[in-house]
Amino acid sequence: MKSSKIIIGLLFIGLFVILIFIFTNNIYIKSNTIEDNKIIYKNIDENEMAEIYFADFMNTIDLNIEEAYKLLAVNEMSYNDFLNYVDNLYAEGFNESEDKFKMKSYKIKKYDNYKLFYVKDYNDRTYIFKENSIMNYKVYFNENNIK
Repeated sequence: MKSSKIIIGLLFIGLFVILIFIFTNNIYIKSNTIEDNKIIYKNIDENEMAEIYFADFMNTIDLNIEEAYKLLAVNEMSYNDFLNYVDNLYAEGFNESEDKFKMKSYKIKKYDNYKLFYVKDYNDRTYIFKENSIMNYKVYFNENNIK
């Protein structure tokens, strides 16, 4: 009789320890999850914005030519001309270049409703990003086509 009470007591204590372990680990996991999802605010200057637009466009060219073409301003160039442009990029070593996502220089012109980011790559090609709002841009290759 005493041995059965001892066994039941040990089982109860073991169950209690297991429940505490499970409960504390769940709290630990939840607190880690909450901490991993912190919002960090950062001011991005115009230099960083120019870099972001350029890298985004180049990355889109690299991964999805059709989506990159959609980033061009209307009537900037035909789809076939754009494919030829991209072919020339690859012929010049675009896919092998360490600098393909880095800009060489930039300048910015501000207007009432938009900004123009003039970005030069390391092959002296100029890309003009017309920013209407953050990450809402169109790409031009010719300044005369900007409206």
